[in-house]
Amino acid sequence: RYGDEVSVCGAYLHDTVEKTEVTADEVEGVFGPEIRELVVSVSDDPSITDGAERRHEHRSRALSSGESARLIYACDRLDGIRQMSAMLDRGEDLTEFEVGRRAASWRQDIGLLAEAGIPSALLVDLEREIDRLDRIIATP
Repeated sequence: RYGDEVSVCGAYLHDTVEKTEVTADEVEGVFGPEIRELVVSVSDDPSITDGAERRHEHRSRALSSGESARLIYACDRLDGIRQMSAMLDRGEDLTEFEVGRRAASWRQDIGLLAEAGIPSALLVDLEREIDRLDRIIATP
């Protein structure tokens, strides 16, 4: 729905380096240096052990790495918000997921993405979904 072929490819691969044994070099070997750079720009840095510091660095890098990185980062946030809402709708115990902290962090991300510039329709989707998540969290 958003972005060009490079963005779409990066979106499909964005968790590959972060969540599998595949390396950035292997991504480059198959998809080329542009895709490698994009995937790395939207992946957590595993060398940063402090969670808050890692999230901050990830956010800063994704927001400053160009339009494709911002699109992928925004869409990943949208997916995370929707997944969290669905899990809460199903009554799952999300104590270990720090729902309040995540929602606040996602809301901050949305503000930063709005400032950085993302498609208005994507921003509307993000704002609608985070508002929905906040309502679910507030419901006893």
